[in-house]
Amino acid sequence: MTTFTSRLLGSGLLATSIALASSLVAANAAQALTINFDSTSTSTNNLATGASAQVDFDFVDVEGGGVQLDLTLLNTTGQLDDSFGLGATDSEFVAFGFDVSDSISSYTYNSLSSPFIRLFGNDSLTSDTVEDAAVISGAGGQNVFDIGIRVAGSGTFSGGNPNGGLNPGQSAQVRFILDTSDNAQAVEQAFANLFNGEEFRAVARFQDVNAGGGSDKLLVNRIPNADPDDNGDVSVPEPGTLAGLALIGGSLAAARRRKSC
Repeated sequence: MTTFTSRLLGSGLLATSIALASSLVAANAAQALTINFDSTSTSTNNLATGASAQVDFDFVDVEGGGVQLDLTLLNTTGQLDDSFGLGATDSEFVAFGFDVSDSISSYTYNSLSSPFIRLFGNDSLTSDTVEDAAVISGAGGQNVFDIGIRVAGSGTFSGGNPNGGLNPGQSAQVRFILDTSDNAQAVEQAFANLFNGEEFRAVARFQDVNAGGGSDKLLVNRIPNADPDDNGDVSVPEPGTLAGLALIGGSLAAARRRKSC
C-alpha cells in the first residue's frame, strides 16, 4: 500500500520542500547571543554602583573560512526597568573583556568607527598590536581575559582616565575576524557554553559613575535567560530553520487538501 508520504516523495513535493528548507537554513549563517551586565553580575566593589551594559555577539560565516564576530556594546545605565546597587543613572562604558573558545586559533581586530581603539589581552592570539594583559582585579582575585578593548585615554585595561566612553543610551560596534575551522553556529555554541562555565568569562568596565566613588567593574559568567538543553548547551533559535519547517508544514497541508478534493 502506497503511503501519503511516499506519494509526496514520488510527486517531488516533499523533496522540494526539504530542499527549500535546507537552503533557508544554509542562508541563515548569522548566529547571535547577548550578555547583560546588570544585577545578575558580580561587581568588584563591595556594593555595585548600578552602572550596567549590554553586549551583543553576532557571528557570521566568512567566505573562504573563518567567522566574523561583530560586537555591539550598549551603555544601559539608568535605563533598566529595575535599578540595582546604588542606583547609578550616569556612567561611561569604557572597556570590555572576554575569553574566546579553544576553537579560535587567532583573530584580527577592527575598531570600526567606535572609540574602542585600544587592544589588550593574550598577544599570542593576534598579530595586531596588544598593549598589555587584559586584567581586572577584585571579586576574589585577578581575572585575566583573552581579549580586552578600551577607549582612548591613559592607563591600563583596568584603570586610567576615560576619554570618549559610551554614555547611557549610546552604543558602538567593533569587529573581530576569528581564525577557526568551525562555522558560525558552532562558534556561537562554543561561546555560549564558555560563558556558562564556572569561572568569570566577561567583564564590563565603567568610569565617571555618579555613585559609589565613580568606578565599577561587572563580571559575568552566565547568559541571562539562557535555556540549556539536556546536555547543558544553550540552544539559539534559527529563523531559517523555523521558516523551513513552516514551509514543509504548509506543503503537507496543501497536499492533504488536494487529496480530500
